[in-house]
Amino acid sequence: MTVNTEAETIQVPETGANSATAELTAIVKDTDGYNISGAVTWSLADEYTGVSIATRMLRQRLTVTDEAAAGTVTVVATYGSKRVEKKFL
Repeated sequence: MTVNTEAETIQVPETGANSATAELTAIVKDTDGYNISGAVTWSLADEYTGVSIATRMLRQRLTVTDEAAAGTVTVVATYGSKRVEKKFL
């Protein structure tokens, strides 16, 4: 499984500014390299203040508000027993 994002880093917004977002996608392949369809479950590896994952118009988005602290956020994509982590700075 491969996790893809719009950006490798997400800037914590200034106080009062709009939230920063990044679209999350995952590609799951079988042992022969063919794409597998099915739902990937998204979560955060830890609780992060001001950071969330939500579905909007069938797309998964990582959202960072001005309440978030600077640092690394780890997003987890799960498909069956497969688990892949993606770190954002």
